[in-house]
Amino acid sequence: MRRIIDGHVNLTPDGGWFGTDHNASLALLTEQMQEAGVSNALLIAMPGAGSNTHIAELCQRNPDKFRGLGFIEDFQRAVDEMKTIVDMGLNGLKLHPRSQKIDVLDPLLAPLWRYQSEHKLPVMIDGYYQNTPTSVPLYKLTPFYYDQLARQYPDMTIILT
Repeated sequence: MRRIIDGHVNLTPDGGWFGTDHNASLALLTEQMQEAGVSNALLIAMPGAGSNTHIAELCQRNPDKFRGLGFIEDFQRAVDEMKTIVDMGLNGLKLHPRSQKIDVLDPLLAPLWRYQSEHKLPVMIDGYYQNTPTSVPLYKLTPFYYDQLARQYPDMTIILT
C-alpha cells in the first residue's frame, strides 16, 4: 500500500500565521490531506506562532495520523527542554536558526546535540537560505555549514528543510 506523508506542517492553535492571511489550522490541514490522499503528517510548532503543547495534544489525539517535533525556547536549558518535549510525546526537535537567532555550531548547543545523538532523536533545521536581513549570517544557512554539524555528530539524524 502506498502512503503519502507530509513531512513539514506548521500548525497554530488559532490557524493564524504571523499576521498574514495564511491558514495554519488543523481544519484546513485535515481537508487538504483528505483531498490529496495524504495519510500522515509531521506537525511542527513555530516559535512565536504555536506551542509544543498544542502539537503534542494533536499527536496524542491522532497517533495513527500525526507525529510532531517540538522547539526549544531557552537554549541555556536546551537539554531540559528537550526532555520535556520527549515527555510530551513529541518525536524530535525543530530548529529555526534565523527566527530563534541561534548558530547550529554554537558551543552552547553541544550538550543538546549529544543528547539528540544518544537518544536517536532527529533534528529538523530550517535551512532556508535567504538574502534579506537576518540574525544569522547567510553562510551559516548553507548545507556546507550544516555539514560541519553532521561531521561532529555523525549519529544524529539531521533533516534540512
